[in-house]
Amino acid sequence: MWVCKESCWNSDLGLCKDCAPDSEVEYTAAQVQARIEQGKQAIQEGNYIDAHEKERLQSTTLMARCPHCGASLAQRAKFCPECGERLTVEKFCLECGAKVPASSKFCPECGAKQE
Repeated sequence: MWVCKESCWNSDLGLCKDCAPDSEVEYTAAQVQARIEQGKQAIQEGNYIDAHEKERLQSTTLMARCPHCGASLAQRAKFCPECGERLTVEKFCLECGAKVPASSKFCPECGAKQE
């Protein structure tokens, strides 16, 4: 017997209320991925941004959420303050968007200093 159908199925949305992915977490992850892809594409095409646009992008604050419980996370958190789950954080270069090992002081792709 299908448990969700009896206990938590939302027939209007066609989704299980408790088992379905959290939309907010998925949208945030998609936004971050899109921004990274746009940056990579701009670099490949040679369409570098001007200083004003770079300042605007750097001042934009993204609020990370725990993929396990959805709680808001402090910057550089290693564990979720609500559920205690270990967070696997991927680090990306702010200059070129390349994936950077967490312990790296410089980007292996472009050599930019990492914070």
